[in-house]
Amino acid sequence: MRRTLVLAAAMLGLACARTPRYPELAGSAAAEIARAESAIAAAVRAGADSLASEPLASARQNLEKARNELEANENSRALVAARLADADARYAATQARLRAAQRERDKADAEM
Repeated sequence: MRRTLVLAAAMLGLACARTPRYPELAGSAAAEIARAESAIAAAVRAGADSLASEPLASARQNLEKARNELEANENSRALVAARLADADARYAATQARLRAAQRERDKADAEM
């Protein structure tokens, strides 16, 4: 009985001590990186450099991380970073459009 408990505790300790693997994700990291690059370019065209600089900077940082992870053959990590870059870039573009519209509205209100 005692031997069984020791063996069970040892097995549990080994199972918990293993470093968890990063989950494998479906999709092409290279394609996601290309999509993020396109989203960043669209955000810049929308004026995110001046109107939504923080989310745009985050998108660029995540894109760089994705590229580095892809070079290191960490495809799942590259995929996650690329998807974050894409999401940040889309948010930056939306924020830029919103702020531009607010400025136009304020300008129209001032002219009345």
